Amino acid sequence: MEEAVAFTEDLLQACRALGPARVVMRNPVGVVEVFADLARLELRDGWAHLCTEPFHVHLHCHAIAQVSFREPADAVCGQHRALWFGDRRGVPLLLLILDRARGEAATEQARIFDDLRARHGATRALISLDELPPRPALN
Repeated sequence: MEEAVAFTEDLLQACRALGPARVVMRNPVGVVEVFADLARLELRDGWAHLCTEPFHVHLHCHAIAQVSFREPADAVCGQHRALWFGDRRGVPLLLLILDRARGEAATEQARIFDDLRARHGATRALISLDELPPRPALN
């Protein structure tokens, strides 16, 4: 894993440009899978919100501690590019699987994914803005 840390919210904001995706949220009791346009992703008050009818997905950003950029050649990835957001132990919590776009949209999505991977590396540690200590008051 890279030594440098990136902000979870900044990376999620950049993911909005990826467009349509399969969004998988995992937890100890099950899995939720929805198909959505990541452009609808909103970040506020320490949460990522993906609200589109008939579903709403809400994820507390501080739970995410790393991201892995998965390529189709990865044995565990399948046939599509994906971003796996994991907790501090590396357990995947949120998967953005890029299998919805077609044609030129898929080409553009792949370009954006490749740019993000080039910027962050195959795996990057993340920290949420709401995990930072409060700034001292200015007098």
